[in-house]
Amino acid sequence: MAKDYLANQLNAKVHDGEVDLDDNIIAQFPKGAVVTSSRGHGASNWNETARIDIELDGDQKSYFLKRTKGQVGGPMLHGEFESMRMIHAVIPAFSPKPLSWGKCTDSNIHYLLFEFHELKKGLPDPHRMSNVVAQLHTRSVEHNTSGKWGFHMTTYNGPIPQDNTWTNTWEENWIRAMRQLFAHERGARGPSDELDQLLPAYFEKVCPRLLRPLETRGRSIQPVLIHGDLWIGNMGTQAGSEDPLMFDSSAFWGHNEYELSYMRPMAQESGGWAEKYIESYHKLIPRSEPQGDWEARHALYATRVVVVDSALYKDKENFRKILIDLVRELVERFPEGYTGKE
Repeated sequence: MAKDYLANQLNAKVHDGEVDLDDNIIAQFPKGAVVTSSRGHGASNWNETARIDIELDGDQKSYFLKRTKGQVGGPMLHGEFESMRMIHAVIPAFSPKPLSWGKCTDSNIHYLLFEFHELKKGLPDPHRMSNVVAQLHTRSVEHNTSGKWGFHMTTYNGPIPQDNTWTNTWEENWIRAMRQLFAHERGARGPSDELDQLLPAYFEKVCPRLLRPLETRGRSIQPVLIHGDLWIGNMGTQAGSEDPLMFDSSAFWGHNEYELSYMRPMAQESGGWAEKYIESYHKLIPRSEPQGDWEARHALYATRVVVVDSALYKDKENFRKILIDLVRELVERFPEGYTGKE
């Protein structure tokens, strides 16, 4: 993958300074609470973010606020609320609790409120982080009683919606979602002759070849709750406990290996962190069968990460180039598609 992939991702807008609070947000705090501070906190290209401190009966409490404008703001924050609500139910020690979401008095502005967690600078320990992700995946299985793939509502990567329509197979789910995401990328950047030539083989040859063997010839996989945007900017280390924390989810029920694909585009810049994280994860949860396809599946799953980034950062030409190169490599590697012998 190209250099500076991670640097582009981390170059988000930093929020600072005093933040005025809407009455509908203030109404979410306990009765009698006094707001002592409300200042910008963190960085985001899609939301305004802030830390809010209150005092109630001599006790201090803090909240984390997201606020966004526009038509997509409400559905986007609602999707994150539901995502984090379900994740918090499974791994409460390693995810912030979402408290409420809704409209401000200006109905074009929406908010999302969390319990606040103080984070240290730097990445969490890769072994501890992989353990947390493995806990999310293994413990969540029992919460999906239907065994289907998808999610009960649309969730968003930034302002880009995911097609979470329930499906009976992972292959069907993947292809539906990816068709929509490639359409968003095309809408953001304009058409690409190269992608137009590659995508029929990607969908008709590559996807069946790498996904169908997971659920055929006596093999099976179970849907697990996927964070859905677990790159290194959406994880941290909690001050004091040193426990990892994951946040900013865009959840759906998917194949557990997909969660690791966020490491592929930025592995070169992670100083070995990504490799340790993946290796540690697979010591806890083995690679799915056929294991010989793992590397190619990892590349396939990374196309979803990169197509979203290409749509989000349309002024960065290298994202589309990385996407085209990745898709071409897969198409050239699997020209025959699925043969039934895999």
